[in-house]
Parts: sequence; structure tokens; C-alpha cells
Amino acid sequence: MTAMKILCGAALLFCFSATGAAAQYREGLPAVNTPPPAVNPGASNDAARAAFSTWYARAGRPTILVFWNRELTDDATTEYEGRVTSVAGAASQTSGAAVAGWGVAASRGQASSVAISETTVGVNRVTDTQYANMNPAFSQGLESGFLSAFINAGGKMISREAMMRQVSRKVAKDERLDKQWMETEALNQGIKYLIEVLPNRNYNAATGMSVTIRVTYLPSAEVRAQFVTSGEPPKGPSRLVAGERGFERRAAVSTRTDDLVGAQLAYETMAKLR
Repeated sequence: MTAMKILCGAALLFCFSATGAAAQYREGLPAVNTPPPAVNPGASNDAARAAFSTWYARAGRPTILVFWNRELTDDATTEYEGRVTSVAGAASQTSGAAVAGWGVAASRGQASSVAISETTVGVNRVTDTQYANMNPAFSQGLESGFLSAFINAGGKMISREAMMRQVSRKVAKDERLDKQWMETEALNQGIKYLIEVLPNRNYNAATGMSVTIRVTYLPSAEVRAQFVTSGEPPKGPSRLVAGERGFERRAAVSTRTDDLVGAQLAYETMAKLR
């Protein structure tokens, strides 16, 4: 009788085990749920860069000149104004020495004064195409991120300063003072696209500024794109974080650095070039 109970118990245990296994491991289905794919916050920027690289190569890699914080105005000639500065004042000087000791005292002194007058004559350049007064370190960080993004995408970026120097070698010394004329000559050195990046202070924007970007095709003077952006880099997905009242959904940490903001401006510009 005991042996019979053991056999029945073993058979019953086998049936439960087989039923549980069949319920847990069903044929044709994964053992566990597949996690959702990771979200790439920079996917739109990657797509813009890839599309730009394809278009740019197909267009024959045209040259691109960037006017960073510099506006292309309609002033064809640089204007100067005279400057006369006069400074008047007076200066005085007193010198002396005193010796004391051994019961003897002695002193000697001398005083003098002189009038100073200085006059400086020169000129100030009135015409200046710099757009906004920016902190140099901040501006350089933005510009570096902007240019690096274009260079990494295959862009043929031209230096304005180097072109101006090349033009200056071909003109007389007196003509080099006319920066506007030299700039016009430089733009005619085979430059295809001019990108003006014009920042404005905006305290309501996440980056503290609103940037107007204008893209001009120089051979025909056609404006291909113009838009305003804050240059805010994309954020990652929100995440669940354990808090005092359980799990809370927190926003992703911002990746807002000077070079990344500059790169974001470049990616948004690339998306306009087609």
C-alpha cells in the first residue's frame, strides 16, 4: 500500500510539473519580454548630417564661408572719421633723505612739479560688420562647435581672415583700409555659400539667446534659407528615479555646453541645405 501511494504521488507530481512547464515555456514565444530599443536623442541630428553629406557630395562639395557674429551689410565702402584726443594734467615729485644718530640730526629734501599735455590724432573705423557684443570665450566655443560639425560632415569651410589676406596682397597699401571693398573681392573668389550666424540676447530661451541664421547662394545672391533658433541640444528620454513617495519620472539631464550648442546650430542649418 505504501508503494502504491508513492507511485501515485510521483505520477501526480510529474503531471503538475509538465503542466507548469508547458504554461511557462510556450512554443514559438520568447522566454522573456524583449526590452524596447534604446532612444537616441541625437537621431534627428544624425539624419540631418547624413542627408547633408549626401547632398553636399552630389553638389560637388561647394565652398562655404561662415560670417560668425558678422553681418553682410549693403555698405560697399568702409567709412572712417577723424579722432583728436587731448589730455592735460600735472605731476609732482618729492624726494628727500634723513639721517639721525649719535646725537646728530640732518635732513635734505627737494620738490618739483611739471605740467603734462598730450594730443593724439587718428581715425576710427565707422563701418563695422560685427553683429553683437559677445563674451570671447563663449563665442569661440559656439563657433568651434559649429565649424567642427560642418567639417566632420565633409564641408569645405573657408576662412574669411585668410581670404582677406590673400586679397590684400593684390592691392595697394592705401586700398587695404577699405575692408568692405576687400570683403567684396574676397566673396568673388569662388565662394558658393555664405552662412551668416547672428546671435541676439533672449533671456526666455533655454540657451539665453536667439540666433538668426541666413544661407545665401552667392553666384545668384539667392537666399536659400533663413530661420531663428535657440540652438538647444536634444535631451535624452526621461527616467524613473526612486523618491520619497516611490518612483518619480525625472527629465533628462541637459547636454547644453558651448560647443554642443554650436553644433546644434550647424545641424539645423544642414537640414535646410538641399
